[in-house]
Amino acid sequence: MKVPSRIFVPFLFALLFTGCASTPRPGTGDISFRLHWQGEEDLDLHVEEPSGAAIYFMHRKTESGGELDVDCNSAPDRICWAPIENVYWPVGKAAEGSYTYWVEMFQHPQAQPAVPFTLEVLLGKKVVHKETGTVSLMETSSGKFQFRFQRVPGPGRG
Repeated sequence: MKVPSRIFVPFLFALLFTGCASTPRPGTGDISFRLHWQGEEDLDLHVEEPSGAAIYFMHRKTESGGELDVDCNSAPDRICWAPIENVYWPVGKAAEGSYTYWVEMFQHPQAQPAVPFTLEVLLGKKVVHKETGTVSLMETSSGKFQFRFQRVPGPGRG
């Protein structure tokens, strides 16, 4: 039996992307931290806000409104073709001050020996800073990076 392409193509698309956390659009706001890499490894983005509260896969939200909203490759049914992780604070919620962020590689028996990554800092939808690096079986955590967020007054916000 031949399956008509008008059925097969949407089915194939759904099969490829079901469970992929990057299907929803990553949130943006005052500030966002976005991790990109290639492959099926599970890299984890960690962000510490100025208060010291941390956001990562085990603590996805903070009281200030920060949230890990995209977490790719965290399970076999959540493998993404172009994996990302995204942490953001909605408009008006981010505290001014220094944010510390870094990448950790989740180890498992089939882990690749080294995985290059790119980290982006966004203000609104604009990328304002980039870092690149590699995590590996020998160095499972990247160095820590810092970004100082200062709210820019908008029209009518003196």
